[in-house]
Amino acid sequence: MDVFVCGGTRQAGWAEAMLGDIAAALRDLGLGAQYVPFDAESESLASGIRERARRRQPFFVFTLNAKGPFGGVPSFNLLVDDPIYHVEGVLKNRRFSAFGTIDRRHTDFRRVGIAVDRPVRFMPHAGPAPVSRPRPMGERDIGLLVVGNIDFEPRRERWAERFRADDPLREIFLATVERCIAEYADPVAALRAELARRSVDPADLPAGLFARLAVTAEACFVSHVRFKLLASARHARVTVVGRVPGPLLAGHENLDLLGVRPFAEVLGLMARARIVVDATPKHAHGSHERIWYGLSRGAVVATTDNGFLREVFADGRSMLFLPRGCEELCGRIADTAADARRLEDIRAAAAPIYAGGHTWTHRLADLGAVMAPVAAEWEAAG
Repeated sequence: MDVFVCGGTRQAGWAEAMLGDIAAALRDLGLGAQYVPFDAESESLASGIRERARRRQPFFVFTLNAKGPFGGVPSFNLLVDDPIYHVEGVLKNRRFSAFGTIDRRHTDFRRVGIAVDRPVRFMPHAGPAPVSRPRPMGERDIGLLVVGNIDFEPRRERWAERFRADDPLREIFLATVERCIAEYADPVAALRAELARRSVDPADLPAGLFARLAVTAEACFVSHVRFKLLASARHARVTVVGRVPGPLLAGHENLDLLGVRPFAEVLGLMARARIVVDATPKHAHGSHERIWYGLSRGAVVATTDNGFLREVFADGRSMLFLPRGCEELCGRIADTAADARRLEDIRAAAAPIYAGGHTWTHRLADLGAVMAPVAAEWEAAG
């Protein structure tokens, strides 16, 4: 079966790299995969796909976040965000489709009001084959590498300013964010719980308001944890890639703020880093691509507490976990970054786990079998 691995012409560098790795993995699995950017305006690729569809040859499209004009052909859509961000795309592309989510809690689309009776599977991120000769820990010149954006106000005392003092949603919103911070709760579930505590039915909110509250709570939650992480690094030298609020970190001269960098450059930094730190608590039962791409470059990975990853890696032996409420780079993480021998031991324990079960080749191994009945459904529909 052939596969069109599709991404937009103006997509982020990480997405382009990841889709290229996915196409390569599918080829390794014996599928005729090709990575083809599509132009959402001209629909040039869509035209090519429709031409292929007219010949009735089995194929499917692989795309991220249900993007693109592929509603009438077999497609597998990997949602790398909460589905609440992509309701329109899911509904548009639901016919002849299957979906993957990177967090286990996202597989039931009904939690965000999507009534779609299509196959949905948990498919966390993965990564490419590991480099064959990673740089020794003693030769790595970056101790701690933190990658990630702080795109929202991270300070608790500022969140209430988004609401009038007498707005009943103010208390609900603040309680939702606090529940997320304390429990690493799913923001959608946390918001529903806080509404239920006050006998408020989400259906009674104005159209779109529930989604806006949920995604804003998620942004506050993630920004708060990431800011706390950086602010904790009082003495350790930390290289930071991403959009961060420089003025709020004034005085932290130990932070080397590089800003947003091309993904190829980030991969090079990972190859020089002793520890790659990922703080993505919103995916506390899934994974972010930085986990696997850091491991592929021979780095030790430290990450916020994660139920899925704890099933795979052992804390302090093959991965470093930052406990909820104690997301700090000082102490154990900084001490470990200074201990090259211990880092080599952790890397040696993590390497076979990653190479033996968490590359894209492993993650996509049965995708052809998953999509065969979807493609047959499309063919039968004529």
